[in-house]
Amino acid sequence: MNIGKSIKSIRIINGFTQEQFSEILNYSCQTISNWERNISFPSITTILDISEKFDVPLDKMILSNNENDEFFKKKIFNRAIQLLKMNESLSIKNICKTSYFNIPELLCFFKNDSELFCFVIEECDRNIENKIMDIKSKDKCFKSFLLDLLKILYCERSILHLLYTSSDLSSYWVNYINRKYYKIYKDNFIKNHNFNELDFSLFITVLVDLIKNWLSSENIVSPRRFYLSICHIFNKNNFN
Repeated sequence: MNIGKSIKSIRIINGFTQEQFSEILNYSCQTISNWERNISFPSITTILDISEKFDVPLDKMILSNNENDEFFKKKIFNRAIQLLKMNESLSIKNICKTSYFNIPELLCFFKNDSELFCFVIEECDRNIENKIMDIKSKDKCFKSFLLDLLKILYCERSILHLLYTSSDLSSYWVNYINRKYYKIYKDNFIKNHNFNELDFSLFITVLVDLIKNWLSSENIVSPRRFYLSICHIFNKNNFN
């Protein structure tokens, strides 16, 4: 049981500083700090009071560390996306400056800004990956697969536009998708569609770059229109 971490997550999720939280509970700031660091512990009465005030079931007050970490990571991710939308630099320091987190707290999750970038990218990709893996499992020709892929990306264009246009994340994101999705699809398409591996590698590199330009645009055209604009690449490489 980690009551301290639970109390801390409740405070942060509700957007309170330790001072504000202490006023609500009628305890000193130092007492709240001691609870959160597990130096001392609140009474059962106080735990019940927190549970009622913030509508948190008692079983959630005694969550495992992993479950508590998910609360923090969700808050960190949301703060990171807000920074990107405001064209602010994404960093551990900036998240702390614009939220109730402090640097030691974030360093428990990320050793440096690069780890923060990877976390944000993987969270953004989580939903997209599930949809892409679904169309991958279906027996499609490459052109049909690509059109379905573009439709998925178009539906996620708001978040993808942030990733492609962020000066902090763009190169990380492009490297990530090149590494991850090339590996996923290479064997499947080379084996099942008689692609030459070298041609396929070159094609994917060009395609990733085209998709980057497409989703970086302020006026993103429809998937169908973008698809038609790159069909000549398939024709030249006989990707049917």
